[in-house]
Parts: sequence; structure tokens; C-alpha cells
Amino acid sequence: GVYFGYDAFHQAICLYGEARQIAQKQGNSCAPTLSTSQLPLYRKHAYKNHALIDSWVKKGGPNHVHHLSILDAERAALLSCTQMSHDACNLYEKAVLDSIDGGFVNHAALT
Repeated sequence: GVYFGYDAFHQAICLYGEARQIAQKQGNSCAPTLSTSQLPLYRKHAYKNHALIDSWVKKGGPNHVHHLSILDAERAALLSCTQMSHDACNLYEKAVLDSIDGGFVNHAALT
């Protein structure tokens, strides 16, 4: 239904957040090398939902552009693990602007 898109977004953002917390707690330099059993699962499902939202945007779904921007920033933050990278910061700024431009100020506040 209508809420499926929001479910995919909210699930992905929570999964990215959990994966990043695990990576930060372990103090590893990069998430893809982690051996924690839960981290690959969180990442896998976050990437799956991220790809789904990306496909909607590519098909012209204007209501998901800001979702994709937020998830791009979350993914960059996960890949930088223990420190926020310059790329992640730039992507968060883009996510805020995309959210505001789309009239989704509540999502701008999330980022």
C-alpha cells in the first residue's frame, strides 16, 4: 500500500544506524571487514531497501528523492565507520536540502 515506501525507508535507516553502532562499538576502521554475525545481516537488509527506494526514484517517484538522499548519507556514514567522512557530511547536507525542497521538513529534521 501507500505506507510500503515509508516502511522501506524507516527500516533502512534503522538498519544502517544499528550497523553503524556495531561498527563503532568494535572500533574497526571499516564496516565491510567486520566479522560480527549481525552486522552483515543489518547491512544486507539496509542495502536491499536502499536499492528498492533507488529504483522508485529512477522510475520517477518524486516523493522518495529525499529518502534516497538520506539513505545515501547513512550508507556513507556506515562505510566511514568510526569517523564521519567529508563525503557523508556533504550527503547529509544534500539530504536536508532535498527534504526541504520536497516539502518534507520532518525528514530534514531527521538528518
